[in-house]
Amino acid sequence: MGKGKRGFNAPSKKDIRKVAHTYANLNKDKVGKMLSIAMDGQIRVGAHSSSPSARATPLDPYPKYLIELQHELPWNGLTPALGRAHNTCAEAHIWCELKARGKNPRNYTVLSFNTDGVVASPCANCAQWVEGAFGYVYKETPRYEGRPRQKPV
Repeated sequence: MGKGKRGFNAPSKKDIRKVAHTYANLNKDKVGKMLSIAMDGQIRVGAHSSSPSARATPLDPYPKYLIELQHELPWNGLTPALGRAHNTCAEAHIWCELKARGKNPRNYTVLSFNTDGVVASPCANCAQWVEGAFGYVYKETPRYEGRPRQKPV
């Protein structure tokens, strides 16, 4: 385990890659999406990138979370660096899910990857806020490289 910001214990590279490949295999149907997982010991919360739907449903409560947490969203006041809103990214979905469950995202390691399990640093939008919102952000490159094997469609 490595130390992240605030002395947070991060999972090992081997554990990270195992989780990424396992979750990617379970989500092969999410072609063109980026996936993220937040981990704290054995607790794992996963999400994929997508625009918020117009209405919350039992299977997709994210739109409700955006309303309930609107004054706490870590990307409030930030100008998106990309041509899409901050709330479309998997990391935003995870942050909201953790907060809605009464969890502190700063107690979690966040990991982003594609449906092939290729680990990617957060995109330019997420790079604006994830470091301060989660306990540790796992990345193998200093920034999102946008390579075809990483890049979401």
